[in-house]
Amino acid sequence: MELEPPDGFIDKSIASLNIRNRFGVEVILVRKPENSKGVSSARASAFPGPDYVIRRGDRLLVMGTEQAIQRVKKG
Repeated sequence: MELEPPDGFIDKSIASLNIRNRFGVEVILVRKPENSKGVSSARASAFPGPDYVIRRGDRLLVMGTEQAIQRVKKG
């Protein structure tokens, strides 16, 4: 499921958030935001590493159970 990261995820690395162990989901793709002209930048990071820092506007594609995904949405 693709989702907007909760505010508590912004400017933090995947490792520092301990996403896999804390929420039981795997981040399999991060889609970067559109540019200032509303054009998709078409940039994405597949299987981002633990040092990847989540930024405002990123969209996370996560894989996990529905309950786990709901926990991520709540932050």
